[in-house]
Amino acid sequence: MQYKTIEFGLKDGVGTIQLNRPEKHNAFNDVMISDIIKCYESINDMEDVRVAVLEGRGKSFCAGADLNYMKNVVGYDDTYEDSLRLAKCFNAIYACKKPTIAKVHGAVIGGGNGLVATCDLVFCDDDTKFSLSEVKRGLVPAVISPYVLKRIGEYATRELMLTGRRFDGKKQNNMD
Repeated sequence: MQYKTIEFGLKDGVGTIQLNRPEKHNAFNDVMISDIIKCYESINDMEDVRVAVLEGRGKSFCAGADLNYMKNVVGYDDTYEDSLRLAKCFNAIYACKKPTIAKVHGAVIGGGNGLVATCDLVFCDDDTKFSLSEVKRGLVPAVISPYVLKRIGEYATRELMLTGRRFDGKKQNNMD
């Protein structure tokens, strides 16, 4: 299957999903959200795939939502529909029938943490930078919150979502 914003490859039972908008630090937009949903739904039916690995091309794993894309989502109905698509995207990874692994590097910002939190296993470089920075833009990380809560617990989630504080992969590796 062909995608516009991600690439899928299969080798020796490993399905690799690469976020492929490196010029935007793999920030997602409506096209990438749809591509991820389609890809993970198709992985469920692929007998050759034993594990699915999610990674990002370029300097960053994922910088969250593309701000230009977010500017185009206006009005209650648009925001509501967009939130439902994004929730479906995260759930497609979380509910995948195959084990899921996030292989992260560079920056993991905002909704990129939702992608990470939905995976079964996460591996990162010690210098990977994580931040739930939506709060600094006056946004609530609502769609990712159920997955982040399950991943790191209530109090760590509260602190990170209220402060937007950055932490590195060394800290992340100690949280799991």
